[in-house]
Amino acid sequence: MIIRMLLIGTILFFGLKLINLIFQKLHLPKRLKRHLDYSLALMELLIWLAFFSWVIMVAYRGNNKFILLFLVVAFILLIVPAFILIRDFIFGIFLKSQNKLPVDTIIEIDDSKGRITKAGHFFLNIEDEQGNIKSYNYYKLNAKVISTLGEHHKLEKLDLTFELPFTNNVNELTTKLKNQLLCTPWVAVSMPIKIEKIKRNGAHILVKIGLFTLDKKYEENIKLMVEKDYV
Repeated sequence: MIIRMLLIGTILFFGLKLINLIFQKLHLPKRLKRHLDYSLALMELLIWLAFFSWVIMVAYRGNNKFILLFLVVAFILLIVPAFILIRDFIFGIFLKSQNKLPVDTIIEIDDSKGRITKAGHFFLNIEDEQGNIKSYNYYKLNAKVISTLGEHHKLEKLDLTFELPFTNNVNELTTKLKNQLLCTPWVAVSMPIKIEKIKRNGAHILVKIGLFTLDKKYEENIKLMVEKDYV
């Protein structure tokens, strides 16, 4: 009986992991993917609740005192962590279903500001302009989503060139640069930032970037705010 329960639990665990992995690899419209994401998360919760209910029922009917004792001890030890996880899980589903926390959105939590890099089942990852990643539980999340800086047709294209210290890891450099630009209050987060040209210039790298802003007059503000981290 115990072996059968462990086998079914193992199959469920790896089966759900495989489904999530396949889902992440699918190229679906963002809106559809967002709805499927929290639907799969809810389905996973219901499946595990059904599994544990089945284990309890089988152990009770079989009068297996060892399994019942184990379940009682596990229940006592895990009741508080399980309550916290379920609470964060439910709040996460609610927030994601309201489309309040899409990935790449710039949000502000207390005195911290950054870009959402991952919206998991239980917590949210925020990356600030220095590249530091912080995790926030959904239940304790009291975030204010920053404006996407107006409608697309009101935005202006801006080409900027940054002279940065040379590094062999160009991908890491450009990723950090994009994150810094997204964390400035003048860059439109609703439009993609594109790396248009990279060229070495002695001890520096010239990076030409295309982005969108409400007004081209913010060019100097954007450059000064980003370049101060490389002085």
